[in-house]
Amino acid sequence: MTFGWRQFLSLAGKSFWVYLGGVAASVTGTISGMLITAGFGPGVLPNYRYNGKLCELTAFVMASASAASLPKITQWLASPKAEIRHRAVREIERLNQFQTLLGCAGALVYLAVNDWFIQFWLGKSLHAPLSWQGAFAAGLAITGAGQIGYDVAARCSDQGIRVVGVAAALMALLNLGLSLAAMKLGSIFGIALAGVISQAAIVLGMGWYSCRQIGMSWWRLSLRNWLLALAVTALGVVMRVLVPVHSALAGGVTVGVYLAAILLITFLLGIKRQDVRQEIAILRSLFGSG
Repeated sequence: MTFGWRQFLSLAGKSFWVYLGGVAASVTGTISGMLITAGFGPGVLPNYRYNGKLCELTAFVMASASAASLPKITQWLASPKAEIRHRAVREIERLNQFQTLLGCAGALVYLAVNDWFIQFWLGKSLHAPLSWQGAFAAGLAITGAGQIGYDVAARCSDQGIRVVGVAAALMALLNLGLSLAAMKLGSIFGIALAGVISQAAIVLGMGWYSCRQIGMSWWRLSLRNWLLALAVTALGVVMRVLVPVHSALAGGVTVGVYLAAILLITFLLGIKRQDVRQEIAILRSLFGSG
């Protein structure tokens, strides 16, 4: 056996970019906590953190969907056969449709039930302002709309890992700068909004890069879904303001509006009945009932 310096340097370089991307993502997650503690005191931080837990749980489910699908997508993208690469593109679009739908539906459900959830879990004293919750919901919806573009960027070309690492570092710096400005202005909502802006920047940027590499439409994969995510979040916030759920009637109206919105999103994303059946069949097979 011999030691291959060329292979070693190639792997070391790629590992550095992966490490940079991971560190940048971790730093981004801690920036808000550090600045809230420094600018507003540690007593505010639990309120901020706990009110985002439902969004974190939904984001984990969306990330799990990507983790399950990306190995086969990566294999298909690397194939020399055009029909197999085209199959990868179809799978990317399908996964993006369902992640966008899940992110938007999750944002609506979060805005509807988070106050009840926090009251049941921790007590009414830890309710967060609606502005904070709106920012958390927007972050969730935007993540769902752009998750696949970010994930594919690192797998669609030889330079993709480096591009993702650099983009993640720039996102962390953008988030830090915006959050510092918000702290100086005395706005916790501004810190939450800084996370939304930086997240939107990276998912749109990585979506654009992925689409250029694999020949997809940036409008269909990223920009359209980003606009849908913002519109859904705005709808959820408006419903909370105009129809607060304090009665059975208000709850029924909210559920009806949200179901109509989810059906409209499903139509706009192009999800068909057979697509839903296929996903259900896959889930049943995973649990041994298919």
